[in-house]
Amino acid sequence: MKKTLLWLSVFTISFVLHSYGQQNYTKVTVDKQMKDTFSFASQWDYGDEVFKDEKTGKLTRCCGDTLKPEDTAHLFYTARCYTNVQGGYSISYCYASREKEDLVLKLEDGLPAYGSQFFFYVRGDSFYFQPKIIYPLYNPAQKVSYQVTKQALTLNTSNATPGDIIMGYVDAEFVEKITVPGRTTKRNTYYLKGYIRTAFK
Repeated sequence: MKKTLLWLSVFTISFVLHSYGQQNYTKVTVDKQMKDTFSFASQWDYGDEVFKDEKTGKLTRCCGDTLKPEDTAHLFYTARCYTNVQGGYSISYCYASREKEDLVLKLEDGLPAYGSQFFFYVRGDSFYFQPKIIYPLYNPAQKVSYQVTKQALTLNTSNATPGDIIMGYVDAEFVEKITVPGRTTKRNTYYLKGYIRTAFK
């Protein structure tokens, strides 16, 4: 419980301190002939706190907690993406949902070490990209801003409805600027790219 509260507080504080430039929309590329050949969709993992012994196949929970039946659920991959944030890591999960008039694609993976989230907001035939980078250590005095320098999104449909499978390719680049009073401003150049296949819920 303490671990969960700690991560919630970090996410909340970081969200308040993040700022974004103007939201520039780009046209979505629609490929209605896209074939559902994404092999990663048949692969899975377990929850963040569940670990599998590769030799014995035994599952355990971190911190010695009791393994529950739901901990053995197969969480099938919905993305195969990669980012160079925090030295680089793979992202295996994309979630599609509706927020007012926007279709929102959220990519995330790798708690507790990698808590960053990446969003694609699709409205009609256009979209914009928005990152939210979360670091394990953070300075309360820092201010973080982002400038998106590239954004491209290819989807299999231009009019997804709940229950549809959304497939496509994402490609984004951005500059993160971190300012702390009395220190030199730090700039990081990051990217996110790869494939998605997820159910629209």
